[in-house]
Amino acid sequence: MPWSPGRRPPGWGRPSNGPGTSFTEPAERLRDDTPPERLDAWLEVLLTTQGLTGRVHLASHLGIQPWLECRAPGRADLARVRGAIEEPWMFLSSSLDTLVVTEGEYHYAAHVLRGGS
Repeated sequence: MPWSPGRRPPGWGRPSNGPGTSFTEPAERLRDDTPPERLDAWLEVLLTTQGLTGRVHLASHLGIQPWLECRAPGRADLARVRGAIEEPWMFLSSSLDTLVVTEGEYHYAAHVLRGGS
């Protein structure tokens, strides 16, 4: 059965820093007092660098539609994403093999997870 939004993609659970750990150091960090325009630029570069281009899945945090399929957001779109969706912002590649999670408390942290087979 193919994966559908709302379910955990098959093979997930292996952090990128090695098997057997449940914590990953952030792949990148950004100060939490960063201006919104810089935050959007950072997110855009992060997604592109991790290969999240074209069609992606965006976590909505809504039970009725937990994942939204959309075009990878560009810098102009990211401000709307941030305004509409609470943190953490989670982007899943269309191939379901890369998840990028960004969150901010004392700083913005980006965690990159790769799905296992």
